[in-house]
Amino acid sequence: MTCMDSWDSVPKPVKIVLYTILGVIAGFGLGLLFGWIIVWLWNWLMPMIFGLPVITFWQGVGLFILSKILFSGFSSHSDSYKKEQTCKDWKCADGTKRKYESWKHYDEWWQREGKAAFETFTDKAESESAPDAPQHEDA
Repeated sequence: MTCMDSWDSVPKPVKIVLYTILGVIAGFGLGLLFGWIIVWLWNWLMPMIFGLPVITFWQGVGLFILSKILFSGFSSHSDSYKKEQTCKDWKCADGTKRKYESWKHYDEWWQREGKAAFETFTDKAESESAPDAPQHEDA
């Protein structure tokens, strides 16, 4: 029996509890790490540049939490879900909405109609934008 097989046999509620505990430990560890990074950067830069006092570890953690609140808000959801939802649709020039899923037909359309339509369009556009050639009268 492999490790993966034994993990698959663990009941789902136990997995949820284990993942929650691991998440709390990881969050606490990252908080400590970012606290030390903030203290180190603050104490290295701020007293020399701005004449501010040196801070302690807990003040660094407090700055980290404060910056998280100020710049991220209280949302527990990341913005990637919101971006994912808004990126599924886009507005066309005529104001209608299209879905990205419709692009799955693009390659087939290009082979059947698109390439020929584009070549016709470009030929027409080039002939309209080309300066009139001088006409020579031969008598």
